[in-house]
Amino acid sequence: MSFLQTHGRRWARRRYRRVSDLPVRLPPMWVIAGIVCLLVAIAFLIGGVDSYRTQRRERATWERGVGVVVALHEESTSDGSVFAPVIEFTTAQGGHGRFVGDQGSSPPIHAVGQSIPVLYDPATGHGRIDRGHDWALAGPQLAFGVLFGLIGAACIWQHLREP
Repeated sequence: MSFLQTHGRRWARRRYRRVSDLPVRLPPMWVIAGIVCLLVAIAFLIGGVDSYRTQRRERATWERGVGVVVALHEESTSDGSVFAPVIEFTTAQGGHGRFVGDQGSSPPIHAVGQSIPVLYDPATGHGRIDRGHDWALAGPQLAFGVLFGLIGAACIWQHLREP
């Protein structure tokens, strides 16, 4: 006989009115919240480290140059229009590259004709604005990772302190 045949009928007939009546004890909410926060922290930390390593690798292998804002790319959002710079640059080999900046703003930060330092991949011609540091994207991700880690640890610590 299987477990369901011997115990299933009796277990299925019983009505559970509270969570504490269940035959399986669920972990307290502090533990569940702590584990969720720690998982979110791990995801943010992995993303931040990966972002930092990617930016650092680009700064080490890509060439530096100077680009010129030739236009402003406008995107409509629910809050209004956002403007991102369209930048053209010349590579060291004499080739030309063009890209749209990854951050837009309203009102626009950059003006048409403005010179901007750029980093570009000599093999593909892809480029990005050189902000002079590697923490632009990685810093906030790492900060959120530490924050969620502390919240998760505090939740689990709260559970361990309960009698």
